[in-house]
Amino acid sequence: AARRDQLESGATEAEIAAARAQVATAQAEQRAAREAHDQTMKCYDIGGKEVCPALGPLEEQARYRLHAADEALAAAQAQLDALLAGADDEVRAAEAAVWAAAAQRDSAQAQLDLLKAGAKAEEIAVAEAAVAQAQAALDAARVALERCEVRAPFASTVGAVNVRVGELVAPGQPLVTLGDLTTLRVETTDLDEIDVARVAVGQRVFITFDALPERVFAGRVTRISPMADPGAGGVNYTVIVELGETDPAILWGMTAFVDIEVRE
Repeated sequence: AARRDQLESGATEAEIAAARAQVATAQAEQRAAREAHDQTMKCYDIGGKEVCPALGPLEEQARYRLHAADEALAAAQAQLDALLAGADDEVRAAEAAVWAAAAQRDSAQAQLDLLKAGAKAEEIAVAEAAVAQAQAALDAARVALERCEVRAPFASTVGAVNVRVGELVAPGQPLVTLGDLTTLRVETTDLDEIDVARVAVGQRVFITFDALPERVFAGRVTRISPMADPGAGGVNYTVIVELGETDPAILWGMTAFVDIEVRE
């Protein structure tokens, strides 16, 4: 049952518990930031005059802290909601993490800017380190978000999808089969050791397909396998032939006959 729940939700109980803890932590920080902000904004009537002792640099610092706390809480809640919603929304969780990291980076930068206005070198160094740490967290969150998207390494067409939504995928398991339809290739399966000695890369080839018997396609040999493939009735070598033209009627996996022009 636990296995089924994990597949359906896309998140483990530990991940959900961690997300809940992040929400609780963000809520506590938001409360503390709001209390500090309210305390900073307090003014008193002293001798008929309104005195606001904490206004000034502390006011901006309190505003930035409260703003960062609000954004961090919203991001943590969004991440928890995405985990509870299921695997289809895990991308939103990654986006929320980027949002939270960006808010923390902005908050750290704002704190650094305030300190530079009049602070000790040690305090500025600590703030600069906080900015660097927040930037590193933001970069890591962006990388995690990019990993939510599977990208083809080249311009191609999806020929087959090998996994289903919600299915666990092992490292190295092919997700989809891609093909470059701009260039079609044919592999020979029965070229024996006697005939392969007469074949060279660049030689012209004529190809016919069982499904298109009335048409002849031209091509050239682009590769000859250096290793033999033991087969029935002898030793065969695989030769790769590249078609010089393409046709929508030619589909992957079609059976073809290859006629190679060889030197006598």
